[in-house]
Amino acid sequence: QVGDLIHQARQVAKPGPVAYLAIATAFGPRRSELCSIQQQDIHDDPGSPPALMIRAAKRGAWRTMQLPNEVVPILGQHVFRPLALNTMSKIWVNLMEGTIGGQPGTGFHTIRRSLATELLKAGASETAVAKFMGWALGNQWGALPVYDWRTDEDLFPDLWPLHPFLVLWQCEG
Repeated sequence: QVGDLIHQARQVAKPGPVAYLAIATAFGPRRSELCSIQQQDIHDDPGSPPALMIRAAKRGAWRTMQLPNEVVPILGQHVFRPLALNTMSKIWVNLMEGTIGGQPGTGFHTIRRSLATELLKAGASETAVAKFMGWALGNQWGALPVYDWRTDEDLFPDLWPLHPFLVLWQCEG
């Protein structure tokens, strides 16, 4: 269903909602994290890969995530500014109603759950998914995250080939 949403949103939605959907499906941020994105959080410096800083919502660390090539052109079509939570909720409702129809009980968090589930089903490690999603690394993973010294740069490149939604953002041509 996420695939249908992406495909139809690319056809009918305005650039702003499509840009938020691209970030939601690429990284699975919380709604409040989407609301806090500002234009200066998107880094496209020459000589460095494009990146997005995500401000953590639940006492987690802010994280800078490399932007996958599939979503970079989509983000360039929108100027980001902080939004109220209810504004993001309206964006979601409008996306859903304008594309695949209203689905009670679904929101941007549904994409977050779907992304985590699909990455794990595809074989990504729990540690990599936890760090990628910005979850606090605590009791449910035991001591492994404490002793796993791999950096985000070590873990995340292995996730991109497993990512279920990125291929849906490739340029249609």
